[in-house]
Amino acid sequence: MKYNVFSLTGLVLLFVVILPGCNGGSEQKQAETTDDQASVRLTLAKQKRCRSNLHKALEMLRPSPKRVDSELQSVLVLLNQWFGTCAEISETKLDPNDGAFAEFADGAAVEQLNQPVASMTDIHYLRDQFLAREVARNVIQAEPTDLAKIRTVFDHVCRNISQDPNMIDPRLAGVFISPEVYQQITPQIIPRSLHDLVLAGRGTAEDRVWLMSTMLRQLQFSNYLYSSGGVTPAAPHQLLLIVPVDQELLVFCPGLGIELTSASGDPWKVEDFQGAGNEIRSRILFTDFQGEQLVADWLAADWSAGALLNPAPLMAISPRMEVVQLDLSGELACEVYVPPASAAEPLAEDALPVVKTAHQLRELASRFWAYPHLRYAMLGTGANEVEQMRTLFLASLMKEVQSVRATEDQNENKSYQMNLERQMMKGRMEQILGENKDALRVYTNIRLQTRVAGEDQQAAVENMMRYIQVEDAHYWSAISQLDNATYAAAANNLRDYAKRYPQGRWLRDVVELLAEAEYRDGHVEEAIRLLEESGDLLPQQKVRRIQKLKTWKAQ
Repeated sequence: MKYNVFSLTGLVLLFVVILPGCNGGSEQKQAETTDDQASVRLTLAKQKRCRSNLHKALEMLRPSPKRVDSELQSVLVLLNQWFGTCAEISETKLDPNDGAFAEFADGAAVEQLNQPVASMTDIHYLRDQFLAREVARNVIQAEPTDLAKIRTVFDHVCRNISQDPNMIDPRLAGVFISPEVYQQITPQIIPRSLHDLVLAGRGTAEDRVWLMSTMLRQLQFSNYLYSSGGVTPAAPHQLLLIVPVDQELLVFCPGLGIELTSASGDPWKVEDFQGAGNEIRSRILFTDFQGEQLVADWLAADWSAGALLNPAPLMAISPRMEVVQLDLSGELACEVYVPPASAAEPLAEDALPVVKTAHQLRELASRFWAYPHLRYAMLGTGANEVEQMRTLFLASLMKEVQSVRATEDQNENKSYQMNLERQMMKGRMEQILGENKDALRVYTNIRLQTRVAGEDQQAAVENMMRYIQVEDAHYWSAISQLDNATYAAAANNLRDYAKRYPQGRWLRDVVELLAEAEYRDGHVEEAIRLLEESGDLLPQQKVRRIQKLKTWKAQ
């Protein structure tokens, strides 16, 4: 058999030439695959590092007794580093001329939301959302139904945020500020976040609406604000908070501290808030309240000209919060982003009635309430006068104190000293988060403070501050016991407060809460007697007294 040497040699040469080419292509693909894998690993590593840095920043904002007075500026730096290197902020811009912002005096506030850089207002807002979530979850944990959860949040807010027309203790006037300046201070010029409000336990009717709305939103309950004055803010007690449940609505008046219902028990409908106003007025027409000026003003209001508003703070629709929301997960999760109503997706025909009801309300409440933004904006100025107002608002919480506690054994008297620097703030946070035993321990130590020696002005100021702080600790001890459902202990504490502080700053609240504690403890007749004998109450408390007496006497 003869072979074609040329052909065989050519095949061999061809194989030799082609083979390296095939091997080279394989190596090239393998190298490309390796590069792709390396790129994916780098991307995943960056994402992991980015998320870790974001969560590290947000962790510093989570409510904790240890972090109650943490430095916020460092959180702002971390958050802006994340925005600059990791975040992909939506290019969609909010239009300052959108009718949703009709309540805002200028477009600068809306324009600021479009910036890719966070401000201190964002930090306060995020911290408030984490706090509202933890407080709300703690408050409703034993409630079995949505209705019970919503009403429990309302009761908690009304009990824990005392309405105070002064906001700053009058005893501080003449010491830290002049009497003339004090006379000019109004609640509107005092900067505060929800964090500040909850710690101080004081606020306005608007503050109650703000806090309740935020807590409910963190529990995934939509809610809306009805103002009798339309776009122009109504009187505080004429603000109604509306919460859709199934196809019905719950309606609350945080200013009065009552839920609005009718004698017939007919539920509210969305149609009741579409401009007629007659239904609202008829619900308020309680014959029992004849002679109460507060109710007379309410009846005289033009409810037909009212406006349905979205109570979410302006920062809640910021593109910055949208990208933060996407990265929140696990136990850090909470709602920090609220889509603008104009961006709502159309509902499917088979959508649940509760969704349809909420959607109807959201379409009606396309405008945003300006109040929360104004409070946050003041905190972001950094002005010394503003910070002084805030410090005076939180005066007894920021006070550096010392407690002296003496015990005796068989050998000698021993005196134990505990440094309670800003311990009141820590105790307040423990109470807010449901750690009542720890909070009561702090309050007890603070109440054991002794006077400092000396007759000079410095000693007088120190002793005045200690007196104020002891009074606050006494009151908050009772509130903690009420929140913990230890009504007998709370009643004893409230009675003791009334005896010790006949002119106390919390006295009006104590009178009402003492009757409530006795009622909850099963002593209905005693609760009725206490309410009937209560004297100097605020107008909104008088309305509640009439309503409670009617309810309690019917049992």
